[in-house]
Amino acid sequence: MSSTSTRLNPSTTPTEAPAAEPVLITEQEVAFATAAARAGRPAKKQKPARRRYPKRHVFLEKALMEREMDRL
Repeated sequence: MSSTSTRLNPSTTPTEAPAAEPVLITEQEVAFATAAARAGRPAKKQKPARRRYPKRHVFLEKALMEREMDRL
């Protein structure tokens, strides 16, 4: 009969991968990534404040003009 234990073939056993070196990035890459992340929408330009003109009440102007004309 066959044995119940299994043996792995040494050629198919997984080998440990060499330790990966730590990934280092330069200061320029950090600055670029930070600038790209911080960049948002450009600030909206504020429109100049609207000038407030006094309201002109036409009916009052006509009444005042008529009054002045009567005084002449």
